[in-house]
Amino acid sequence: MTVLPTTPLQRPLREHDVLCFVHIKKTAGSSLIHVLRSHFPRQAFTYIPTYSKSLSMTHDLYQKMQRDRILRSHMDYNITNKVMPRRPVFLTMLRHPLKQFISFYGQQQKRSMLLGEGVQDFTDFVSHSIGSKHNMQTRQLAGTTMHPDVLSPQDMLAIAQRRLDECAFVGITEQFDESLRLLCYTFGWSPIEHYTSRNITPAALKPEVTPELEALILEHHQLDLQLYAYARRLFLARFQRMQQEQQAQ
Repeated sequence: MTVLPTTPLQRPLREHDVLCFVHIKKTAGSSLIHVLRSHFPRQAFTYIPTYSKSLSMTHDLYQKMQRDRILRSHMDYNITNKVMPRRPVFLTMLRHPLKQFISFYGQQQKRSMLLGEGVQDFTDFVSHSIGSKHNMQTRQLAGTTMHPDVLSPQDMLAIAQRRLDECAFVGITEQFDESLRLLCYTFGWSPIEHYTSRNITPAALKPEVTPELEALILEHHQLDLQLYAYARRLFLARFQRMQQEQQAQ
């Protein structure tokens, strides 16, 4: 499953287009959304509520979404698509699942500290998260975050890959600078000279990861590993096309 060579890489936004950023947690999404918002009026942005609130979306919010140019959602790809007033231009970011999982742990511990709770040992966190926090990137794109067993692993991966193909832009956290270059080229924006990294996990909350724990985490993130590899190939193919098109200009 690959992007057809004839598919236009550049996607200049039209007046009625709306960008929808499918924000997978701990993939540098907060940094990217700040960049995205800088290209639109301040009032043209909406954060779509998460699962618990999505079914009771207010009329005012729905009306605002009809006028907005950029939307951000932590919900699954398919649910986000259903609540949209019109078909959006999708984009997303992916990250190596080991790094994402470690960063997610740091975020959870930071939240616990703010609430006055104790910090959970990383080994315990891994053990307790295996059943619920594995393959979250694949599940969010495939639409199975809440019910991962409704599809076979192969079908889940295939759907997630197809939805990456549907995205006008797919970035890679570990290649954030290059991702910004591709982002600007895709939508016809001027290159970005400076940006601010946001929502970074403090170094003090990054755990010691033994080889045994690393192997255990990766064992339970096989779908995300495959999806990440697919996303990197997709990103590289698009990035190389961008370079070729720029050289030909």
